[in-house]
Amino acid sequence: MIVGNIRDLKRYGPVIPQAKEVLDFLQHKQIPAVGEWMMLPGGAKVIRLQDWNRSHLLFEAHRQYYDLHLTLKGIDRIYFCFGAEDRNVNSPYDEARDYILFECREEASVTLKEGWWAFINPEEPHRNEFASPGTEKLVFKIPVE
Repeated sequence: MIVGNIRDLKRYGPVIPQAKEVLDFLQHKQIPAVGEWMMLPGGAKVIRLQDWNRSHLLFEAHRQYYDLHLTLKGIDRIYFCFGAEDRNVNSPYDEARDYILFECREEASVTLKEGWWAFINPEEPHRNEFASPGTEKLVFKIPVE
């Protein structure tokens, strides 16, 4: 996981795939409607979320995509768990949805205010919780090459 402010995303270009495409997208402000996916050049996609997973206690992980969560307004809190030995699979991996759900113990968290992002590697179990009403964010799914 890498955490930063949007003003610094450009310097992470060497380690975050398609960082340039994400920045280009943000500069053009073509933000999708809430709950709708939009495709970006290079195979990435983005969805806009509001008040999602408020009470969801399961952790998710992926194999085909990196996640980049960017808070547009409000406060988003992302929780992580580490160590495969502490994970209980709740739903097996679904290749079509690139999704596996775990029950595991929260071991770390980050609080993302407006303009802050978290880059999450595949296989890193995570869950989010909007910490204030009206929170809105973008989630970029960046394909693993």
